Amino acid sequence: MKLPNPRTFRFGIALVGLAALAMALQGWAPNSQRPLRDRIPLPADWSHRHLIYSRPSTLGQALQNQQRHRFWHQWFRRNVRVELPDGGGTSSSEFDHPHDVDDAGDGWQRDWGISLGIGATVGEGMSPAKFTFDINATPSCASDFAVFNTRLTGNTSLNIAGFNNLYAGAGGLCSTGPSVLFAYRTKTDGGASGTFTSPTLSFDGTQVAYIEGGGGGAGVLHILRWKSGDGGTVGAPVLVTTSVTTGANYVTCKATATSCLLSLVFGDASGSTSSEPFYDFDTDNLYVGDNSGNLHKFTGVFFGAPAEVTTGGWPIAVRGGHVLTGPVVDSASGNIFVNDVDGTLSYVREVGSTVGACGVGIPPCLGSTSVAVSGNAGSITDAPIVDSTQGRVFSFTGNHTNAVLGGANVVQADMALSAVSVTRLDVGTGRTFHLHDGAFDDAYFSNVATGHLYVCANSGANSGSSSGAGANNHPTLKRISFNNNGTMAAVDAGTLLLATAATTCSPVTEILNGTTDWMFFSVQASGRPAVCALIGCVMSVSVPTASPFTFPAAVDAALPERGGTSGIVIDNVSTAGQASSIYFSILANSNVLHSCGGTSGVGCAVKATQSGLN
Repeated sequence: MKLPNPRTFRFGIALVGLAALAMALQGWAPNSQRPLRDRIPLPADWSHRHLIYSRPSTLGQALQNQQRHRFWHQWFRRNVRVELPDGGGTSSSEFDHPHDVDDAGDGWQRDWGISLGIGATVGEGMSPAKFTFDINATPSCASDFAVFNTRLTGNTSLNIAGFNNLYAGAGGLCSTGPSVLFAYRTKTDGGASGTFTSPTLSFDGTQVAYIEGGGGGAGVLHILRWKSGDGGTVGAPVLVTTSVTTGANYVTCKATATSCLLSLVFGDASGSTSSEPFYDFDTDNLYVGDNSGNLHKFTGVFFGAPAEVTTGGWPIAVRGGHVLTGPVVDSASGNIFVNDVDGTLSYVREVGSTVGACGVGIPPCLGSTSVAVSGNAGSITDAPIVDSTQGRVFSFTGNHTNAVLGGANVVQADMALSAVSVTRLDVGTGRTFHLHDGAFDDAYFSNVATGHLYVCANSGANSGSSSGAGANNHPTLKRISFNNNGTMAAVDAGTLLLATAATTCSPVTEILNGTTDWMFFSVQASGRPAVCALIGCVMSVSVPTASPFTFPAAVDAALPERGGTSGIVIDNVSTAGQASSIYFSILANSNVLHSCGGTSGVGCAVKATQSGLN
């Protein structure tokens, strides 16, 4: 059975889906200010750009997608209609916000920047998280918030902070802000080792999960039930009121009015980690890799008694001695996909898996096949991207010169990672910098065959986008098109040069705002726009839709940011002032010329507006 046109389909399934979602969410809000049945909250973090849902081609696929919380997160983000207090409403639309704010007289503009401390950053490729209290109401100054980790290792350093009153400044919704919602130091080892990875949020926003590790000790899963007002400044973070080490004690603590922190040390004592945690909203399970090549599973994470599963084959050895990236859980196939940084894409079959075969035994098990994405150590940085509807997995690799697998490339495979399914496209020769993950345009979500994947790759030797062989590693935006069967077809002609020297890009992030399809990304140095000369730069470009396809001559907007940016997270599409935003941290300390809200020498959490990067 075929489905109607994409827009009709999108809104047609919503009538049934909204009712199903409302029923599914009953009772999932232990600390919410208003029952979830009266509103629809929306978390957004690193993982939401790694598990996606393109348009299904059958009713069966559509019904299966509707059973997944993450499908609805994506649907709301791309299609929500915001109703405003005056009774008016608007579907997604782009607006010019009259709120330009000169940041401490620097001569360039952002909505705000707030210090996270000296050397603090969410980290290259890592992302903050954003919580929207109700997508069907005006964005909330009090209840919408953004969460940043800092990767700081000192005993008294800030480790994680939340900010509300996000939409502040001239023309904004909030009269003052941003404000510190909470600021904690949560390190467990008492020493200088260990950093923190991207946070992930519970559906109701009352809890945050994040990973401590990477310093040589065992990895630690932190689950935080924060309390508003804890730690009045980021310069003086407080300890969580109650710290516990068992799930039962955490459940007891959550019933009180205090802040609670559960710290679960990985069952594999050698399992230090630099992996992001992937939370499965459908099962309340969380998965995370470690630096020894093992995949870990935790159950009852936000709505039960959290605990690591250490029986029945868990943790699962994926690739011994190799650092794993964040995993991606596909509920449709029952498979979990994970890269290791040294070049291999693997999958684990969870109980109930319907795709692939076990290497040994029965699920849960390591899949019998893998894909050699790269031939060099340290060539993969990010988790794979999984299109659950199409049954496709994408992996991005750079920093290698292997004779067979050399160059920067994007690799696509099916859910069983079968050899015949592998498609490899070269997006830059001789790359010596990380290639972070790309993003799909809006057309891809409506019809894969007419959609595209945008990648911040490199120009290639003697390319037309810059002169001479020295341009070989200059960051360059490229576009990949698809065949009718959903496989990658070709790297399209035309590019957009983003920097004037060899450097690294951030991941690419996309949002459809009205009729404008925006891509956001940054470079760590030597941004090509004049305003970014000799410095890192965050940029936006509106995706061209004209045929024949040509890239614009320049980016639409650019904002100098020292060291470039972490991964970027996107919030609302809204008519309200300053409410359609992006969030990130810078990768280098601010200075006098490019300060952080007037402060130099610190890492910085930043908000900028989607339209114009004001």
